[in-house]
Amino acid sequence: MSMFKLAAAAGAALLFAGAAQAATFNAQNGFGSGGGFSSCDGATTTAAFATGTAIAAGDYNPNDCVGNFSVDIDTVAQTITLTGVEHGNYEEGFLEITGITEVVITSLSTVSFMGLFDPDFYGSPSSYGAIPTPQLSFTGSSIRILFSAFGGSPSQFTYDGDGGQAVFRYNATGGVPEPTTWALMILGFGAAGSALRSRRKLAAA
Repeated sequence: MSMFKLAAAAGAALLFAGAAQAATFNAQNGFGSGGGFSSCDGATTTAAFATGTAIAAGDYNPNDCVGNFSVDIDTVAQTITLTGVEHGNYEEGFLEITGITEVVITSLSTVSFMGLFDPDFYGSPSSYGAIPTPQLSFTGSSIRILFSAFGGSPSQFTYDGDGGQAVFRYNATGGVPEPTTWALMILGFGAAGSALRSRRKLAAA
């Protein structure tokens, strides 16, 4: 294979490696009877980890349950916003995003969360109205946000279906070539340039 073809192949491989792949968004709400998790309202979809709505109200497949949240990702501000869509009471609920390839997640923190919940909607603070502190976890390619009132008092919480929100901030690295990638790209372009000059000299001879 000629130097020019090798350089072109290397460039194509670099572009392919940097191409965005779909992440999996999984939101579930349900009950933790006996300590386990039983989902009764959820949505799962695949989408690029990019600015926009990843899960909307219509994405859910309810099964005798109501109450959920939409999921919006802003990769400029590096925030995840959960917006209450319909009132509903649960013991547990979570959002998990896996298979993130565009960036490497380095941290995850809570900006605000109490607005997502409506402690008075069902009018029974002894049974409903818990505002569970979100439990956060992440890896370089995944994010998980868990709300759990299981074992607490009150033992259930209510999503605010009037548009209450919770906001989380993540930090990430990547999105631009690493130094070694830049070096390979420069080397590839240099090789392509040399090959082109050699062809021109041969053609002129």
